[in-house]
Order: sequence, then structure tokens, then C-alpha cells
Amino acid sequence: MSRPTHLRPWPGPKTWKKKFLKPNQIRAVAAALEAVEGRGNKPLLRKRRGAILADEVGMGKTWEAVGVAILFMARNGGMVVFFVPPALCQKWKDEIEEFCKRVLAAAPSQAIKRAAKKLRREAQEIVQSTSRFKRFSRGTSQLAKKCRLLVLDEAHKARKEGTVLHRCLRRFIRRKRNKLRLLLLTATPFQCDHRRELVNLLQLVDAGYVGTDSHEAMPGVGYASITSGIKDVLDKMFKETEEMRKEGIFEEGRIPKMLRKLDLNLDLESDAQERTFGVARKHDGFDEFLRALVIRTPKPRVKTIVQEVGPKAADYAYYLFGRSYLKAQPKGRSVEDDPPPGSGFLPNGYSRLCSTHSSLAPKGKPGGHPHGKMLVRRAQEEGKPSKEYTHPKLDLLIERLKSRPKGRFEKTVVFVNHLKTVSQLRKVLMKEARKLGIPFKTPSPKDKPRVSDLKNAAKLMSSSGLKKSCEEASSLAGDLQMVLVRVLQRNLSRWGSSERPVQATYLKSILDGVKRGLSCSGVRRYLRRELSGMRQGRGKLRANLPIKGFKPVESLTGETDMLRRERLLRAFNRDKIHPQILIVSQAGSEGQNMHKACRRVIHYDLHWNPTVLHQRTGRVHRDDIHARDVQAEELVYAGGYDEKIREEAKRRDVYRDFLLGEKTLRQLLESFSESDRGRRIKAGRGFRIDLRPAKVSFR
Repeated sequence: MSRPTHLRPWPGPKTWKKKFLKPNQIRAVAAALEAVEGRGNKPLLRKRRGAILADEVGMGKTWEAVGVAILFMARNGGMVVFFVPPALCQKWKDEIEEFCKRVLAAAPSQAIKRAAKKLRREAQEIVQSTSRFKRFSRGTSQLAKKCRLLVLDEAHKARKEGTVLHRCLRRFIRRKRNKLRLLLLTATPFQCDHRRELVNLLQLVDAGYVGTDSHEAMPGVGYASITSGIKDVLDKMFKETEEMRKEGIFEEGRIPKMLRKLDLNLDLESDAQERTFGVARKHDGFDEFLRALVIRTPKPRVKTIVQEVGPKAADYAYYLFGRSYLKAQPKGRSVEDDPPPGSGFLPNGYSRLCSTHSSLAPKGKPGGHPHGKMLVRRAQEEGKPSKEYTHPKLDLLIERLKSRPKGRFEKTVVFVNHLKTVSQLRKVLMKEARKLGIPFKTPSPKDKPRVSDLKNAAKLMSSSGLKKSCEEASSLAGDLQMVLVRVLQRNLSRWGSSERPVQATYLKSILDGVKRGLSCSGVRRYLRRELSGMRQGRGKLRANLPIKGFKPVESLTGETDMLRRERLLRAFNRDKIHPQILIVSQAGSEGQNMHKACRRVIHYDLHWNPTVLHQRTGRVHRDDIHARDVQAEELVYAGGYDEKIREEAKRRDVYRDFLLGEKTLRQLLESFSESDRGRRIKAGRGFRIDLRPAKVSFR
């Protein structure tokens, strides 16, 4: 579908484009601010109360939202409140601090300067956790009364009507009426369960939508709201495509006919009726009005490499799945029946099949899981009695970790679905750490450094500025400063000569954090927390300040406390510093940055929802990292349920990408199985929904 030819005027300073915002971010900020303010040259566009900022993972949605907040406050006044997941509160505060610092350094106008200072000053108060939104939505607090713009991060968690977050949002919108504006941030507006999820988010930012009204168009009037028109078109389009799929015939010329019938592409000159969404302008249609509520900028996808487990192990794993499947399903079903996607058995049967905790059992260990014992017997039948661990997918993971994509060991993040898998996987990989070829090891605190190493460490501390940071950054007494210098010097001397400069830079970044306005009483607590991971302690600094490093293999789950999570990610984002392998559960697959030193992602467990895999890969594939530099691998049981779930995820992925403007209608129809397609599709090329915002004019 063609895009609008008009240019959107840029409402902010021109220096933002030159200094710190990219072209796609400039377009997104201009489009989002226009939607939030309810501006537009059509009646329906003026009924907007906000927009969904749906840029892909790692495209800079955080800075776009902060830019919109500053411009909104400068133009309209009021208060902006950010609601983010609990684990991302500190990250958002740091991003607001950095963005406002750059805005103030660019000599802005007085209105923007006042807005940036106010946002920076009140960042600790206005950045709230989503766990507190239920109380906030009652509207009794002063912050809720002053709120004019609400920014919600990870808004896909409110995509279902029955969730507490969605109900509280609707209640708060009704209470504030027309005084509230919304900006929803999510890379995945809906997660392939049903297109109704997209409509649920759209109705939050569309002030003209009334749920009780019919969503069909009225003759001579059109649709009552943008969301009503989008819902009507989606229902009709997918009803038509389902009928075409069942018939198995996709004749040439039928697709354009269907599109004209459904009012999907009104840019076609052959559409004599010139049907629109009730506005008096030609060539407006579904794509333009969807773009008015959903702002999205795509990026090149990472090419995923599929690593398959051997057929014998796959057959046996499929047998294990069949046992759990039959237990969870009604009588009369057989193992050969295709399981319905998304049904209730998935968490049970899939975890028993693909997770390490259910089938990882040391040989001969009493009390092991029954599936683990069966895998041990199977390994013995295959002539592998000497193997200690018999899980075939784990063997493949170790084999892939031993491989060298670029001739050297690279930091790797491994994503799993289940919490118990994380601990078991970490134990096994720690035993295999020597065989993986990790370039250096963690020095033991009991090792006595040589005199030459101490002298080299002392020279490095002086040249790198680490010694100066000990004296200036902290407000410690003189004797404790010298103790701190000796502690850091002895720590550096234990490392090898090649890793020592990297460790010095890492320690200096920690000490420089003391400059962030800490009082004298908070210095010891900060250093003890950052260097050793301990919150409390007594005695001299020498006794209570062991520099506790990380092991080559570490894990990050929802049970990891915030202090350790921050230290862990800071170390993982530095080269030549442990951990080298990070095992992450679902809790760490959203909102975290792992791209500064890592370029390799391994999906140990697959997921029936493709957006989950995109989110995980997006931890490493950020806006400044090219897709060709990232290696993503999926471990699949060939012929087993992994393959079935991957095929289902691929089909859902095409369906999702079509609605978000990244796949054509032809690609959607071709995603059906070969038996459903009677003929080769020759029509439908070019019917793409383009959600990218229009270009910006700086005149």
C-alpha cells in the first residue's frame, strides 16, 4: 500500500536530529506527539487520545517516549507519569537523566528547558512500577490528579480484557475523561493468540471508540471510530481468507477483488466507489488509519540457524511427549493426533519433553525422574553407557558451545522456559567449562600474587586513573582510602596480563559511580554492595570488602535480586570479564540490554509464540548492532514436538507480521500448508500495510 505523500512538521528543536536522535526516532516522535495531542486533518484523527509506539525490539522506544514527554510538557504543561515493569525502573530513571542532560546541553528554548529540568528533577517520583498502578488508577493521589500524559512500557501485558492492568487502565481513563493522554510502548502489540488483542489496545488510545456500538460502517456516515473500522476490516478479511484456504484455490485476480470488497486498499485507482472511513477525502483506507494509532519501524531480522537433535533421541523424546499428552487429553486421542496449539496441556507436556530438569539424571543416581531413568536406559541401548548425562538436547548445546563461529569463544546467552532447567543447566555447564575453551579463568582469592604482578598492577592503577578514583570519588578517610587502593591492587595482580586492563576499567566504572551525589555515610555501603554483592558488614574496609567476581557460567531468573541482576548484567556487557555464558529464564527476556559484549543467542527451549523468540533475540540485536553480526540458534528435536511447535510458530509469525506491516498478503497466504494451496499464488504482490510514520519537514 502506498504511503501518504505529505510531510509531517517537526515540533521540536532541530538540534535533536543532529545531536542524539536518529531519523526513524525523529519520525516516531513527531507522529506520536501528533496522536497524543489529537491533531489531524480528518475528523476521526482528532478523536485520538494517544498512540501505540510499536517499534521493534532495540529501536530506541525509551528515548522516543522521553522526547514525546518533554515536548508535550513544553507545549501543554501538566505532569507526565511513566509506568514500567519493576525490573526496569532504575533503567528508565537513568535514561531520563541521560536524555535530559543532552537536551539541556543543546541550548533549547525556555519552554523545553523548563520541561527537561522538571522531568529530570522529578524522575524518582514519576517513574513508577506497574505493580502500583492499581492504587494509582483510583485517582486519589496528587500524582494521579496532576497526570496529563501516561506512558506505559511493555503495554502488551494489558492486551487481554481480563487482566488487572487492562481493567485499571480503562477505569483510570473513564475517571480522567478527556484530560488524559496515553502513549503505550510495546514491540508486540498482540502475541498471536487472537487479533482481538490488538483491538483491545487500540480502543484504549481511541477516544471515539464505544464498545457497545456496532463496529460496522453506516451508509453515508462511515465508521464511528478508527478502531471500529479496523475491527470490521480484520474480521471480514480473515473470514474471506479462511474460506479461500478451505477451498484450496487462490486464483489470479481473486485477491485484488477481495481487497476491493473489504476496503483494505483504497489507494487502488480501480476502486470506483472511493470508499473511506467516513471522511471526505479520496484514497484513504485501512493502512492509513491503522498507522494513525500504531507507529512502527521495522528492522532487518536475524537469520536463525536450526540445530537438530539426532533421530533416535528425537523418536524417544516424541514417545515421552506422547505419554504426557495422553495423560492430559480426553480418552480416544492417540499420539499421532496433532495437539491443538495453546491448549492446556502445553506447560505440562512440553516441560516434560524439552526441559532439562525432567530428564537430566546422572547415571545411577537414586530418586531420579522417571523420564531421566528411561533416557539412561535408552542411551545404554544406543551403546553409550559411559555418558554421565543423557539428555540429547544438552549434548547438542555443549557441542554448539564448543564451536567457534568466528574462531574464538564468544559470550553466549542461553534462553530457557522453565526455572528448574536453569539451575540444572548451570551445574552441567560448570562441569564442562574446561572443555568449552573459555580463554581465562577466575583467580582464586587464596592465590598469593607475585611481587612483579603487584608492581605491574600498581603502574596500571596510576595510568588508568583507578588510584585517583579511589582518592577523589569516595569520601573515605585517608587510611581507608589506602586500604581500598591495596585491595584493588591485589585483586588486579591476580589476573593475567591480558585481562588486567579490562578489569581495571571495570573497577574504575564502579568507583566513578560514587560521584553520583552519594553522601559520606553512603560510600562504604555503596562500595561494599557493588564490589562484593553484600548489603551489610562490620569491621575495617579490608575485612569487609572482598572483590567477589562471577563464575564463567551464571544464571538470571525472576528469583535473582535486583542488586545481583545489575552487577551481573554490567559484567556480562564487558568483554574479557566473567560470566561468559549467561542462562536466562523468561524473566530476563524483556527490557534488558545484553548486546555490548555478546553476539550469540541460543534458544534452548522453543516457544509456540514467535514474539517471545523475537524478544529474546532482541536482547542482543539492538539498533546499533547489524543483523548479520548476530548469530541465533534454535535447538530442535527433529521429528518430535519441537518441530511441530516451530511450524506453528512460523505460521503465527507471518500472520503477526502481516498485520504489523512487515509481510505482504501474498506471504500470508503462502504460509498455509502445501495441501491447502491448490495453485501457485500470482496475485497479491505488493499488498503490504505500511505502518512507518511519514517523513518530517524541518522548515
